[in-house]
Amino acid sequence: MSKLAENKNSTVLTNAGINENACITISRYVEVLSKDGLLEAASAVQELVAPIAATLANGMVVSGTVDRLLIAPDAIRLVDFKTGRRVPDSLDDIPPYHLDQMAAYVAALRVIFPDRTIEAALLYTGGPRLFELPADTLAAHKPRFRLPEQS
Repeated sequence: MSKLAENKNSTVLTNAGINENACITISRYVEVLSKDGLLEAASAVQELVAPIAATLANGMVVSGTVDRLLIAPDAIRLVDFKTGRRVPDSLDDIPPYHLDQMAAYVAALRVIFPDRTIEAALLYTGGPRLFELPADTLAAHKPRFRLPEQS
């Protein structure tokens, strides 16, 4: 996205009452969140809602449907919507099962697009509030087999 478009989107978001710091983050995802932005993007966008499936190196199969997926020549951006009433106050407040889901999506997309950067975010629509998910947070929630339970 051009600096001009990013600044324009930040201004629109600020005027809508969204925190100025959040505007920079959200403006990076406008292409992904906007149907028109997706269709006008220079990258090859496959679809707005995208089913994905991949077998990870550890043998686990990950499948699901990503709410928004932008496929660019050098990067993949995904955003999953959460529509519940509870909106986390911070990254630390995001439920672990949401992070597990996003880490699984990122792992699957790394198999599908091994040479591209994968960026992930959660959008809580009740806020609205968008959280970019750092790589270290996703790594802590990456899919792994559960240990056998003992009785």
